Amino acid sequence: MAESTGVDKPKKELRPGVGAYWGEEFKPYGMSTVKLISVALIVLMICTAAVLILYYVARETLIDEVRRQLVSVASTAALQIDAEKHKLLQTRADETTETYRSMKEVLRRIRVANPDIRFIYTMTSTDRPNIWQFVLDAEEDPAKVSHIGDEYDVSQYPQMKEAFSGAIADKQLSTDEWGTFLSGYAPIYDKDWQPIAILGVDMTQDNVQRRLHVLEGYSTLVWLIFLTLIILSTILYYQRTRLLTIQRDIAYQLSLTDQLTQLANRRRFDLMLDFEFQVASRYQRPLSLIMGDIDNFKQYNDTYGHLAGDELLRKLAHLIQASVRKVDLVARFGGEEFVILLPNTDAAGAVQLAEKIRKIIELEDFSPISGKTITPVTISFGVATYPTHAKTKEELLDHADDALYMAKQAGRNRTKIYINSEEVKKS
Repeated sequence: MAESTGVDKPKKELRPGVGAYWGEEFKPYGMSTVKLISVALIVLMICTAAVLILYYVARETLIDEVRRQLVSVASTAALQIDAEKHKLLQTRADETTETYRSMKEVLRRIRVANPDIRFIYTMTSTDRPNIWQFVLDAEEDPAKVSHIGDEYDVSQYPQMKEAFSGAIADKQLSTDEWGTFLSGYAPIYDKDWQPIAILGVDMTQDNVQRRLHVLEGYSTLVWLIFLTLIILSTILYYQRTRLLTIQRDIAYQLSLTDQLTQLANRRRFDLMLDFEFQVASRYQRPLSLIMGDIDNFKQYNDTYGHLAGDELLRKLAHLIQASVRKVDLVARFGGEEFVILLPNTDAAGAVQLAEKIRKIIELEDFSPISGKTITPVTISFGVATYPTHAKTKEELLDHADDALYMAKQAGRNRTKIYINSEEVKKS
């Protein structure tokens, strides 16, 4: 097949038709895959920020709840301390008295009733600034118990110093020689309603953190739920829009495909003819058109039936399609008519291809009944080429049809190239 040479090829030719969508990047609803993932990540970041905000709000709420619990326990315990008896405990020797033992037992029971509380004790102030003394301590471990008169520097505990004015709790964890705690305090009042000491309760950091860990667990669970929902939503959105895109492509493909032969239909042929003619005229390339028609197809249909005729069309379409290049377009033009559009192909190349196909069809067995011999099926072709035989796409189509008519008039089963009226007169 002859092809034109010496013509610069365009940088890129986007051919219309069935393959128009398939080479494009998949874009769900006009959104690129990268953009879709970016949106999902942004949503995830927003959800993460929301979870963090909720976590810190819940954390502060939980800490406040712990502080309220400490204040409640301290206030309840303070009410059970007899202030007048408490005043009698002045020296370490008083720890052997029944008064000390009974009051310590009261504190011990309160601690047992509140397992989150590690230490419970009472303290009084001294004449020295920020130096207080222990009085009662519910601790039973001799190595950890604080005795009457043991001093304690309260300069680093502003809430403890305010406890003589009312029940209060530390705003944050504090650390001393016994560990890290969050503490609550309440004043012990005498009969004149004057504070004579404070009662303190300590919750260890581990107990505070245990509650926070539960909150962290719930926050992580919520974040994972958000993450799962976002991933699933993104996947479902992607799959759904991909399915819609595939359905669109299939619908578009079906709109350009002949359902019987699976060749291009007339609509796609018209699109390709318009496109290829523009390319040919712009780059001064030849463009050939072969128009073919099955000889005596009506007689074949009348003899063997329309189903056999349909099978003949399908088989013949397959033979033609298998004989052309990938850039060529084979289309079903009418009932038994086919067209072949040949970009960058001159008249000699088009005639050569038409004859090749014609001979293949002539030798093929199209018998609808196995073993039954029939008259061979043949096809006639007409060829026209731009710019040799036509100046417009309409002329190219008309002149290919004229050449086909000439082939039919000359006896069928042959290929004719278009001859204009001037050339006929000369001949």
